[in-house]
Amino acid sequence: GHDSLYAHLFDPNGPAWPTRQDLVEGRYMMSAAPGARQVETLPAAAAEGPLLCNFNQFYKLVPVVWASWMALLRELPTARLWLLSWNDAGKRSLLAKAAEAGVDPARIVFSTFFEERFHVAAKGTCDLFLDAHPYSAHGTAADALFAGLPMLNFPSDTMVSRVGASLAFASPQGTLLTARTFGEYLTIAHHLIGTKKGAAALAQYRKRALGEVFASPAFDSRRWADGYLTGLRNLYDAFFSAASHPHVIATPR
Repeated sequence: GHDSLYAHLFDPNGPAWPTRQDLVEGRYMMSAAPGARQVETLPAAAAEGPLLCNFNQFYKLVPVVWASWMALLRELPTARLWLLSWNDAGKRSLLAKAAEAGVDPARIVFSTFFEERFHVAAKGTCDLFLDAHPYSAHGTAADALFAGLPMLNFPSDTMVSRVGASLAFASPQGTLLTARTFGEYLTIAHHLIGTKKGAAALAQYRKRALGEVFASPAFDSRRWADGYLTGLRNLYDAFFSAASHPHVIATPR
């Protein structure tokens, strides 16, 4: 029912996908409401070179995550980190923490939000989405994966840390970019962004992902609905059954 919002994804002959230069020039950005903060576009420097990103709210960026991202930026001197501009206080704090970590604050770039119709595709202009830990991306992960944006995951034993990885596993990405330690997380990110072989692998993945996204379990709506209804039927049957059914697993037909 929301096809009109994503015409560029459904129709190869539809509107063009946004580019980084478009976002630098302020295209596809959501207009500021009267009295609200001004629109922030990507700085011109972000149009070139490796661009890492995370579009979650600032409260998910715990100190150990921020420290790992700063370590990665120190290892990749031409890379930049793109975040959404949720609020000025958070921005000031993160920029100060970047400086304390020995990273030029200018390499942390912010933008305000995108037009609704293009909010998924605009995120796809990044090179690699760095998922947070232990509070992973949820709806934002779905946006990134739907746009063919590779997402580096770090799931653990809590539900909130596994949502992004769960979506990735059900998408064309699968288990490709899953780390089990912060050391492994940094190693994978460095390989993908800092080596020619890694960059080639990212480009190959993106091309394949966009062709397979609609057939994947994460974005096949009919399959999801079928599994959901099957689960409800199983729960109903289990409720009226004499047997104990502590877990119900729904497999789409």
